[in-house]
Amino acid sequence: MIKILEKTIDIRANYALAHVVRAVLLIGETNTGRERLMEKLGMNEAPARTLLNNLERNKVVKPTTRGHILTKRGRKLLAYLKKNISGPKKIETGLTLSKYNIAYLARGKAIKIRHGLEQRDQAILMGADGLTTLIYNERLRMAGVKWKVPKELNNVFDYRKGDVLLIGSAKDERTAEFAALNASIQLLR
Repeated sequence: MIKILEKTIDIRANYALAHVVRAVLLIGETNTGRERLMEKLGMNEAPARTLLNNLERNKVVKPTTRGHILTKRGRKLLAYLKKNISGPKKIETGLTLSKYNIAYLARGKAIKIRHGLEQRDQAILMGADGLTTLIYNERLRMAGVKWKVPKELNNVFDYRKGDVLLIGSAKDERTAEFAALNASIQLLR
């Protein structure tokens, strides 16, 4: 499913797969026009237009007079995304590096985590200061570390065994969100 969205990436337009996924999630919530997409994704008009055109070309969205809506293919992608990732949620904890911390949950993807470095690298690519990767197995634990996780993180999501909590840390909320989302998407590949 992610391969469909990867086809919409245009490096010249300066947006990443995380922007494409977030756009699908936004359009799935309500009809979304270019202006709203620009605001929510922090894009200028040209990249937003390119993103929407590429989503149309790949039959993920279609234009209406009230904005873009998901096609049948787009609704399947949205269902897949919602089944596998949850978020974003603001986190307040001393566990992370920066002022802004946004979390996403990747359902049942703990088997793909080795040390959490791969996910951290995905967050850094999005401009974040760092990423905290926690695995749920009876309780939250940091990948490869025997250390107690702060209690405030226990109720952020409805965890199931094998879930991965990814907390993006950055100097601004948007960067923190895209960092955690990008790391989550990496686990879906």
